[in-house]
Amino acid sequence: MDTHREEQCSVTVPQPFAFTELVHAVLSEFRELPGMRLTFEQAVRLFDADRDSVGRVLNQLIDQHVLDRDRFGRYRLCGK
Repeated sequence: MDTHREEQCSVTVPQPFAFTELVHAVLSEFRELPGMRLTFEQAVRLFDADRDSVGRVLNQLIDQHVLDRDRFGRYRLCGK
């Protein structure tokens, strides 16, 4: 008798964040770690999103005075 069973295996492929979800993810990370400073490339990797979307979110948050950039070009919460 063959006791070998094939088990179902599913692989979850991460889907890109919707823009508003990405905004919330960025805000959440910066608020949880208020001293955090990220380069653009680090932000792209951290949020696992395309460069265009990350750039739009970061620029929007700068325009809203939530984030700014330090003298090295790293993104941070305003006033931190």
